Amino acid sequence: MMKVLNIGDWDMDADFQASATHGLDHTTIRWVGVMIRNDANTIQYQLAGRDSADLPAQVDYIDDTNIGMSRNAGKFFDSVDFDSTSYNRGWTTLFFVNE
Repeated sequence: MMKVLNIGDWDMDADFQASATHGLDHTTIRWVGVMIRNDANTIQYQLAGRDSADLPAQVDYIDDTNIGMSRNAGKFFDSVDFDSTSYNRGWTTLFFVNE
């Protein structure tokens, strides 16, 4: 099964972390993908699924409630091109099993 969540507001220039509430049993989640869009909504970027200081941003964790994401200081998303608020920053797509 698949579920798509809005990330919601995330001023990536000022805030290095965001989370999306999934509402699932986290043990049933098999895959997570995250798409980030720039302020102009002209380009979308996929986040990596592992934590590394070399990456511009990544999915950090999946727990009982949330999917945590972060961007790294001085990297691509730490920019005024990603600082709008009152704007859905992107989407988290989950694939999960119905156990």
